[in-house]
Amino acid sequence: MQPLDPTILRPGTRLPKAVFTRHGVKLLSAEVTLSESVCRTLEQFDRQELFLASSVEELRHAGVIRPMGFGALSGGVAAPDDLITLGGVMAVESGQVIEPHHLDALELGAFAGIGARECARIRSQRMKLADEVAADREELWSRLTLTVTPEGGREDEDPRDESGWPTEAGLVEWRAPRVRALRRALARVLTGVPISVSEFEVIADDLIDTESRFPTRFASVALCSAGSEEFLADHAFSTAALCVAIGARLRWPVESVRHAALAGMLSDVGMGLVPAGVRGSTRKLDEIDANRVRRHPAFSVILLDSVEGLDPIVSLAAYQHQERENGSGYPRGLKSRQICDVARVVAVADTFAASVGRRPYKPSKRPYDALEDLVSLGSEKVLERKIVRALVEATGLFPVGSFVKLSTGDVAEVIGSHADQIDRPIVTVIRRRGRVWSRAETLDLAQHKPWELHVVFAADRPSELAA
Repeated sequence: MQPLDPTILRPGTRLPKAVFTRHGVKLLSAEVTLSESVCRTLEQFDRQELFLASSVEELRHAGVIRPMGFGALSGGVAAPDDLITLGGVMAVESGQVIEPHHLDALELGAFAGIGARECARIRSQRMKLADEVAADREELWSRLTLTVTPEGGREDEDPRDESGWPTEAGLVEWRAPRVRALRRALARVLTGVPISVSEFEVIADDLIDTESRFPTRFASVALCSAGSEEFLADHAFSTAALCVAIGARLRWPVESVRHAALAGMLSDVGMGLVPAGVRGSTRKLDEIDANRVRRHPAFSVILLDSVEGLDPIVSLAAYQHQERENGSGYPRGLKSRQICDVARVVAVADTFAASVGRRPYKPSKRPYDALEDLVSLGSEKVLERKIVRALVEATGLFPVGSFVKLSTGDVAEVIGSHADQIDRPIVTVIRRRGRVWSRAETLDLAQHKPWELHVVFAADRPSELAA
């Protein structure tokens, strides 16, 4: 380990070791070639603030940082110091509430800087450097093909035996271990230690296989969350499932659908570094907090460096998933075809998953209402209309798991959809028996004439209905 004088750095220099701050935060990985913009940002650090080191452990042995007992940390309380992971990621700032995903990331090793806590100036420079590093990837990304060419595939009318699809309670049980596996994998990314992309591909391929076997019911995988204090993994799983559903409807090649699923899982990993009070605020954010949120795509790109074997198109999608068709998004204000197709799919899936997901700081929307909002955003050219349409085809106008009022006066639960008849779902009629609602017969509205049987409007779930 050795101190680093940032004033001697020049563009084109290849660093032999990683660059850390005196608080233990890794700014740059080893073997990075410095660009002019990165050099300028590093020059804003004082000479005593930067070190070249091989690892966080090397900083610990040199007395720059100290280990923290993991057992002393607990969720829901304010962090006593800036907490650094084994990979050199600033997981929690002093005074910030410790969340479950922080504990996951810190479990492999928790450290704190010796002496003064990281000041606002250093934090600002560190955040700016993340932007610069992500922007420097654009030379690599410029060589990628941004569009996905559809291929021939199954026909929507191709019949499938979808028997074996679980009940609502069974689907929640099916989803739970997969979310836990994703949570463990995301914790490694948040820690900043190497992890193989294969750990995420297993989850993605499981989703792809499930969609191929149950195309009319698959969307409910994203809508059956039982709710979780762990926002990151729960939301990432829903987004990935919706990306698979959209990619399948767009008739993308399997490899592109896999890229979309991976991007759905990983694009918001940078939000794990944004405090809950900022991430979930219902008030208008001030400029400092707004900048934190707007930088989460860049944080995601930096964190994804630890995912070995990750295709660059996934990192690009993570960086661009908050861009919008009309240029109103961030971080670059790109428009339409400047945005890669995978990112455009994630944008739609992420928006829908966030709308229907359960959060302590906001009520979730009914899936039908969330779809209405998406259709409006497509019409206003905020989101890509073709991709919004693919989502509607995958979920139906009345998504699987939602409830509707039928022209017969009955309330029914939607259990399946038809891509070519989005307003004619497959439903299970719900009838009251005494004080309890229970499920009765199943009806496929596509098998009935519209004037004989149709949906009148979206309905709320009967409060007494059992799972």
